[in-house]
Amino acid sequence: MRIMIVEGDCAVVRLWQDYLGREGFEVTSAETADQAVNALHGGNFDVVLINLVLPDGGAMGIADYIRVSAPQTQVIFVSDQTLFADGSLFALAPNLRMTIKPQMPPRDVAEIVLYCAQIPA
Repeated sequence: MRIMIVEGDCAVVRLWQDYLGREGFEVTSAETADQAVNALHGGNFDVVLINLVLPDGGAMGIADYIRVSAPQTQVIFVSDQTLFADGSLFALAPNLRMTIKPQMPPRDVAEIVLYCAQIPA
């Protein structure tokens, strides 16, 4: 299963990428929206985890790009913000399947990725 982690915090990327790689996932990472879009050009992903607060502010743009160019790809937003606690984020990004916190243990992230990958697009 191919996943991408779009996250500006290198510690989170390293922790999740190491664990998910050991679990058999093929993991690509990107720190910015531009890097993520370039990686999306290079192949298909089953699930993309995107930090909602990227340094370049492009999280919604990445989700939009995925919705149009790879509608089969599931999106999970990563955020510890409560800005969208009312669920309105799901209306803004129709391909969004879940939101998780960056502090989530890698084992739980792996289970969520597996679950989301099974949801029909």
